[in-house]
Amino acid sequence: MNKIPFLFPFTSIINKKQIYNIQRKEKSCSKKLSALVKLLILEKKIGILSVISKFGDALNLATKSMDKVYEIDNKNLIGVYLKHIGGLYWYVGNKEEALRYLELVTEIGSKEKDLCLEADALRKTGIVYYSNGEYDKSMEYFSKSYAKAKKIQNSWLEGVVSGNIAVVYELKGDIENAQTYYENARMIFEKLGDRRMEGIQIGNIGIMYYNTEEYGKARSFLEKSLQITKEVGDKYARATMLTNLGKLYFELGKSKEALNIVLEAFRIAQEIGDESIKAQNLIFLGVINNILYGENTEPMILEAIQTIERLNEYELLATGYFFLSQVRKNMTRLKEAKTALKKARGIAQKYGLSKLSEKIQKECSKMK
Repeated sequence: MNKIPFLFPFTSIINKKQIYNIQRKEKSCSKKLSALVKLLILEKKIGILSVISKFGDALNLATKSMDKVYEIDNKNLIGVYLKHIGGLYWYVGNKEEALRYLELVTEIGSKEKDLCLEADALRKTGIVYYSNGEYDKSMEYFSKSYAKAKKIQNSWLEGVVSGNIAVVYELKGDIENAQTYYENARMIFEKLGDRRMEGIQIGNIGIMYYNTEEYGKARSFLEKSLQITKEVGDKYARATMLTNLGKLYFELGKSKEALNIVLEAFRIAQEIGDESIKAQNLIFLGVINNILYGENTEPMILEAIQTIERLNEYELLATGYFFLSQVRKNMTRLKEAKTALKKARGIAQKYGLSKLSEKIQKECSKMK
């Protein structure tokens, strides 16, 4: 089951207060004000490109905008902008550059005593390591970020990192700690009145219950999350929760209901241009159509696996090979089914995906 990814939203980083501060501190500030105005225009364009998932174009524009940032000569602003560039590098799959930029931001935050900037850079560094399957390393950075967020009493950041920590605990099979951190995140966002983030945490709790096979609770939480995502108009979160609800219905043996839900998730994923969610639903469309209508949907699943391999999403990759083995088994191609299952098991074991490893091992025992 997939989680809401740890987003790098390109939000506005320049405001009227910063412009006023430059006017107040500088006797001759026309050059800096001019740079600020130009940067505001560029920033809006970068934000729009990010929203429509044109991350490569957003990255190119953000990199070219750095000369305006340096003209303003504000270390905190430089740090925030570099953080956004690091995030965009992560989105385009360049983890090395993402880490390099985020390390620079952490140094700036520490030197300028901007603990909020430093804490968020540490969190995003944890995200990069998480996406690379280095879960112990990601937990190290999340823990540092969490401690700093609590120190500066930044409740929103504390809630975000609490959810990040919960995801890693769940992935490592520590459900008790995962539940504690998910619930902490949910309560923080409820108190802050942030319905979008509250809905995401409710959805992630639902996914956790799916993974522990408490399907009644899973359905309740996922449906509540889905209602909130519709209410706040968050298509990305809605597609994600529909994907997970479709998987739940499939697990309960309600394949026709699952098919309708997965088709809706796939449609939204196409609309927002999210390759990961599209690939996940393509896998399930393949599996469900194979079960319901006996279709040879292997090419569809292999296409999804190729996309996931390119995105380096290891949990989804193991899941893809697992379901490829199921389709092959249904088509009585047992030797090829075992090959796909072996591939799934190798990926799950390599990256410490304990729950998925257990599921795969059970299927391996059945195929012997």
